[in-house]
Amino acid sequence: MIGAATAAGLVVVAVVLVASEVLDVPADTFTRDPAALAPVLPFYGGSVSLLNSVVWGSTATAAFLAAWVGPARYRLGMGVLGVLALLLLADDALMVHELLAPRVGIPEELVYGVHAALAAAVVWLLRRDLRSPVVAALVVAGVWLAVSVGIDKLVDEAPLVVLAEDGTKLVGTLVLLTVPVLALAGLRRAAPTDPGARAGATPVGGTAPDVVGPAAPADPPAPADPAAPPAPADVVAARAGAAAR
Repeated sequence: MIGAATAAGLVVVAVVLVASEVLDVPADTFTRDPAALAPVLPFYGGSVSLLNSVVWGSTATAAFLAAWVGPARYRLGMGVLGVLALLLLADDALMVHELLAPRVGIPEELVYGVHAALAAAVVWLLRRDLRSPVVAALVVAGVWLAVSVGIDKLVDEAPLVVLAEDGTKLVGTLVLLTVPVLALAGLRRAAPTDPGARAGATPVGGTAPDVVGPAAPADPPAPADPAAPPAPADVVAARAGAAAR
């Protein structure tokens, strides 16, 4: 795991070096903060957009965690949700559907179609829990994000219109973050399969099981009275037979 993370970071650095040579731009163009590259912008420029990217990344992380350790019925759906969140993060941060995709000949509608197909796949994989809070949060998030896309496509740009578009997108992203969180919360609500398997566990009935300890040692035999007369032979034989049984 540590090696994979280290390798991923080194791959990004190598890609930056190659891209800087191919595009003939300084390497720090890819690594510096946007405010440092455009000092004329105020320090708070694009702050909501950056917050949205942080929430996308948090959603992807939580979704992959839920796919790994969450309830079995949610795992595949959470994995697809994690992939979708990563694609939406890249789309939002790099302006894929606005600038990058059209430059390489990919229609903007195709990008939206991929996102919609993955979202539909998540709903399909969670179809057995349609009344659960997980699916409810997914539907609410989808509605907010669809409103944001509708504003982007149908309304001319203006400061308040852009605020409405990005604001509804932020709300949808935050609600989407609750989807894997709710899936992981199911682990805490899940009852153990064997209530008595853990030490000190109390059964479902509410009373602790009786503790069975080791048997108390038997009282030692009374010492023989030296002053007593010896027992007859037939009594000794009877006692020996009882001891043998």
